[in-house]
Amino acid sequence: MTEPEGPPTILVGNQKGGVGKSSIVANVAAAIARKGRKVCVFDVDQQGNLTTEDLGVPIDQWDRGKNLGSVLQFGADLKPYKGIRRNLDVVMGGPTLGLVATAADRAADAGIDIADNFRRALHDLCRREEYDIVLVDSGHGDVTLLLALLAVCSHLVVPAREDSASFRGVEQLAASYLRAKSRGSRISLLGVALFEVNPRATARNAVITGRIRDLLEGSGAEPFTAAIRHAPSPALEARERHLTMQELASMADQGQSEILAALRDGRSADLPRLRARDPVPVANDYGNLTREILQRVFTASVQTAV
Repeated sequence: MTEPEGPPTILVGNQKGGVGKSSIVANVAAAIARKGRKVCVFDVDQQGNLTTEDLGVPIDQWDRGKNLGSVLQFGADLKPYKGIRRNLDVVMGGPTLGLVATAADRAADAGIDIADNFRRALHDLCRREEYDIVLVDSGHGDVTLLLALLAVCSHLVVPAREDSASFRGVEQLAASYLRAKSRGSRISLLGVALFEVNPRATARNAVITGRIRDLLEGSGAEPFTAAIRHAPSPALEARERHLTMQELASMADQGQSEILAALRDGRSADLPRLRARDPVPVANDYGNLTREILQRVFTASVQTAV
């Protein structure tokens, strides 16, 4: 009897770092959780930035990726950090994951398949916790772990910046994606999402989109219409405060209301202020990308069913 496939599992990957993987996972996951869906995110990165910086797991409760490493190497049970946001749990990443890639070849010789270990543990976790959707943040450059994730996840989103190194990362990921597909993976490429672009540079963005279409040729996927604008000040403040961009925008709205009330009362000292300028536009970018990802997941699921 075939086991149920479980909820959509969206891998966000690029074989280059600094292209927005963790930011996209954190913001998209939190946006879905706010709508009442139960979400789990996986931080499969040795740096663990999604865990500690973006979502704000306290350092004294960070397992440095030990649980996930044990799952991949030894088939242990997944133990997520629960309730980092309402309806949102996280399986923590960290430096322990570096040992998995180092030992992967020896494990394979011993008959241990880290992809199978991950698949079984993920299925058991989703059955226990009844998650509606799972998002996975992959590390950069670690092909061994990446191939295991490509073998298990159901959908792939590829973030990219406009620099040449980022596009090389997309090309390298495409090669790994095709390799996983040739080995029987059922993963579906949803598209490429531009990160840190200038929304006013329409001509430049059109050229970048054309390059992406060339990279995706034959995949059946289009670049995402939604793109994340370059907003260094809100991005820095969101990470420092361990907030998503929507949470930062809500905080800015609340702070503005408090400032106006204080000024009406004649108070001017110790007013709540954010250093970042208006975070609302970039928060809207993430909201638009979330909706487009979910639309494509639904469309891909319907097409697969047919």
